[in-house]
Amino acid sequence: MKKRFLALFLGFVILLSMAACSIEGSSSKEETPATTVKETRIYNNYKDVLPDFDFENPISEDYEESVKYSFNVKCSEKECEKYIKKLKKAGFTEKAIETDSYYTAYTEDGYFVEMTYINGNLTVYSKKMA
Repeated sequence: MKKRFLALFLGFVILLSMAACSIEGSSSKEETPATTVKETRIYNNYKDVLPDFDFENPISEDYEESVKYSFNVKCSEKECEKYIKKLKKAGFTEKAIETDSYYTAYTEDGYFVEMTYINGNLTVYSKKMA
């Protein structure tokens, strides 16, 4: 019984010491909220320009701070066509180029979108032009 208690106690001490030395705890608490808010704001500025759309499959998102926002999703041709209509309705109509599997355009505010549809995979790329 004493050996089990001692083993449990030592395990708890090891766990506690590892938690005290974690990488997350070493950063300044003042920087974290400001950075998170800044990244969220930039991310939302790019993401919010694109219209919302409920794709049947989940999307995988990617963004680079102050550079771009993009996402990939498996979807049908019908969903792709509906999304192009949503892009146009959202204002992506300036200098538009459209083919069966490609759409690119700008908004009046200078946002750019490029959409490619190949073999059931939709890739959408957006950024703010200078």
